Amino acid sequence: MDPVAILSVGLLELFPPTTVAVTAELPVSHRVAIAATTGAGIRSLSGGGSTLAWSGVVMPRWYVLGHVAEGLHVDVAVAYARGVDGPLQSDLEPPAGLSLGPVVGYETRPFPGPLVLGIAVGFLHDVWIAPEAGGVPWVQPWGDVTAGLAFW
Repeated sequence: MDPVAILSVGLLELFPPTTVAVTAELPVSHRVAIAATTGAGIRSLSGGGSTLAWSGVVMPRWYVLGHVAEGLHVDVAVAYARGVDGPLQSDLEPPAGLSLGPVVGYETRPFPGPLVLGIAVGFLHDVWIAPEAGGVPWVQPWGDVTAGLAFW
């Protein structure tokens, strides 16, 4: 039986260092789900101030091996990020603005019960660059590591 929802907390690479993020995954079928992640964080500089930023990512997810919450998945990530305040707004990952790209990940339930562990890595390409982004690279790596609970 597939879970009806998965709620995870993890580390999202909003900008180095990583930022705490919350992910919700809603299964559509045995092998398809929609995942949504949001994260916010502050990066401090020694003597140079700090940067506040926010990011939201939506990922249609196809499980190519296994099934929802247990297997290898391929996603198409659509990310929106904004630097809210501070000197490092051009250093965000995902970049400030709208970006999209492929993501590959794996989720597992290592023990009987609701615990779900996951990892995902991918690349994001800029579609629209926000004014605070500055000269960001054309393609940036992105990823997250999560631990969560599956609900039946």
